[in-house]
Amino acid sequence: MRISELSERTGVTIATLKYYLREGVLHAGELQGATRAVYDESHLERVRLVRTLVDVGRLSIERVREVVQAIDAPPATRHDLLGAAHEALRPPTHTAAPTDDALASVAALGLPDCERSAASVQLAHALTAAAAGGWAIEPATL
Repeated sequence: MRISELSERTGVTIATLKYYLREGVLHAGELQGATRAVYDESHLERVRLVRTLVDVGRLSIERVREVVQAIDAPPATRHDLLGAAHEALRPPTHTAAPTDDALASVAALGLPDCERSAASVQLAHALTAAAAGGWAIEPATL
């Protein structure tokens, strides 16, 4: 199907579909010339997923990109896949990187894959925010 039919079948404007292509949340169609591509059922499914993530999940296009990247190239383990989904779905709550002290406190817990875990990173951000607010939490308390 051409992009116009993809637009009709999904209810998404052609301009928005082109935006999704540019942003990498919709994979390219099969080229049939320099300016023409053909789309298939996988494109219909992807557009529906993107619309659901944006409309229902209220995710930004950046977060949607993270989700579709995890779908297209899943992490090696279920744990990492769950972490990728959790990370993409969480609302942004911090603007600065966690402090070295916070990262060291989390690492001292000895959790597997500690530095890569979304929960561990969130804990480090929470410890950083607590310290910035004057609430120092000792590693032994964790």
